[in-house]
Formats: sequence, structure tokens, C-alpha cells
Amino acid sequence: MARITQTPDDLKNHVAEHLQLLSDYAGRYDSGSLSYARPMATSLRVLLHNRGQSHALLDQIDRLDRTRWLDTAGQVIETNLAATSNLVAAQVTVLDDQGNTELVWVPILDDFKHRTNLRQRTNFGVGRAPAAGRFLVFDEWWSMPVFRDGLRVDFSRKDLVLVVANQDGGAHVDPSVDEAYHRLSRGNSLGWLTGGTDQVPGQPPKTSPVPAAIRQIAHEVLRSLPRSLSVAV
Repeated sequence: MARITQTPDDLKNHVAEHLQLLSDYAGRYDSGSLSYARPMATSLRVLLHNRGQSHALLDQIDRLDRTRWLDTAGQVIETNLAATSNLVAAQVTVLDDQGNTELVWVPILDDFKHRTNLRQRTNFGVGRAPAAGRFLVFDEWWSMPVFRDGLRVDFSRKDLVLVVANQDGGAHVDPSVDEAYHRLSRGNSLGWLTGGTDQVPGQPPKTSPVPAAIRQIAHEVLRSLPRSLSVAV
């Protein structure tokens, strides 16, 4: 069957619709419906992903590479031997008078100012490392590590968005998912525990860090695109 090329106005309407979807999904997520991270990942894939027959919607209107993308994560510091989770924060709640606690992962949203002047000691002295708050070219923003788990496995924004959209319920559910992603999303490969005592072992987080990371990536996109497009967010 013959196919008709979409007009520039058609494509711009699609962009506006997906930005509105991202904003709506983000609102539902913030109201407590964490499952909205999955359709958020699908809209992010539609807007951002180029490969083979997949044509990023923003690239089709020549905005993907012209936009500068807000990085709220900053770099993963190589000398840090602990797991890194720069897009999200661990939120601990005290549940009762006995001091029992619960840990959940939350997006940092705009709470990254403490990492905008990151300094680290190197063999050459103390120098400023690439820090949160920069606006980056797309390829660097999309592919840079934002998580490093306890096994020193890195995850980029691209990794997280595509595995959620393509394998784990965004646009498709595969019978299996990538092993490293499974450890991150179900196996607490970041290694956080809370509430431990000499008698009672610490408990892992109640939630996966992945939905919070997808919400944070959506936040970055919504913060970045109005700089290039006339889109109200």
C-alpha cells in the first residue's frame, strides 16, 4: 500500500502531543501511580530514539541535535567505588516509634544544585569535574552513564528508556529482559539497605530505581525542549 509523507505540521503536532503526554504521565506519577513510568518511556523513545527503521520524532523536525539537553545527573566519578544513582534519590521514611524505616527511590527533579560545582581530588590536585546543571549535546546526554551498580555495570538514559519501552511493559513485554537491567530493577544491584540492627537485617528499597529515573529523564526533556520549541510545560 502506498504511503504518504507526513507534513511538517503533522510532525509538529505529534511532538506537541507527546510532550503533553509526558507532562500528563509525569503528573500521574507524582500523584503516586508509578506505573506511568512505562508509557513515559514509550513517549521518550518516540521522541528521542534513532536506529534502523526507528526515526526519532524530534530528529524528523530537525530539533534533536539543535537542542541542548539539561543534565541533572552530572558525571559518574571513576574513583567512587560505591554504586552511583545520580538521577534519583533515596527517600527514607520512619514508620513507627520503634524506628522501623522504609526506603523508596524518588526523582530528584530540580534538586541537583548541590552537584553543580562538583570537585574531586585527582593525581594533579583538586579540579572541577563535569557537574549537574549543564546543557549537553544530544549524543553525550543520551549515552552518558547515569547509574553504576554494585558490579560496576553502567546504565545510560538510552539504556533505561529503551529497555523499559521495548522489553518491560512500555510498548512491549518480552518473555525475558536483560540480565543487568533485571538486577537493577528487581534485584537491588545498587546495594541500598535500611533499617538494619544487630538482630534484624537491613531491608532493600520498597521500589525500583528505574521508574524514578524515567520520571527524571522526562523532567529533563520537558525542561530542555521549551528552550527550542514553543511548547508550554
